[in-house]
Amino acid sequence: MLLLLPLGVAAQGYDDYYAQKSKKTRTRTEWGISAGAGWYGYNSTVELYDIKGGLGWQAGLQAGFMWNSVGVRFEVNYARHGVDLTPHGDYPEVELSYNKVEVPVLVAFNPGIFRLHLGPVFRVLNNCSHTMADGTMVDFGVLRPTVGFTVGAGLKLGRHWILDLRYNGDFSAAKGVFYDGGPEVSLRENSLQLSLGFIL
Repeated sequence: MLLLLPLGVAAQGYDDYYAQKSKKTRTRTEWGISAGAGWYGYNSTVELYDIKGGLGWQAGLQAGFMWNSVGVRFEVNYARHGVDLTPHGDYPEVELSYNKVEVPVLVAFNPGIFRLHLGPVFRVLNNCSHTMADGTMVDFGVLRPTVGFTVGAGLKLGRHWILDLRYNGDFSAAKGVFYDGGPEVSLRENSLQLSLGFIL
């Protein structure tokens, strides 16, 4: 019996180790909504226009699949902001409203109350068109690339509220013509968004 006692203690320790290890792995699903304000800017090479972004707002849904503090988060966000086209010369300014739907796919890391995330952003829908007085159709939305990126950080406020700050950009410049007969344009968009979210 004395010889078998160390084997029993070892077996109990083996069971306790894997029981604790299984408890450490916590899998959970997060669902939530968010909304906030953002600033949008552009870097462009346009000969006839100055392109300027501005303030806007965004709102969306999100679903996260977490393993302890690491996981993957999927989002569907709608954003709206203004774009001003200022022609060179004695011409009136063109004010546009940019509407778009984006799908970020993010790698999330949530150590304690902090939330860090980064990943690609797929733009599945955009609309930013305007008909000039002379009948020319200006379509600024066609210049958007299909994939960008986001990098962000946030704080968990209590059990359900999230404060999130993120920077969005483009992997490459979009190139195209935004009105018939116009010159080719090279364009990059960047934005800074601050949102408040509620996680279920």
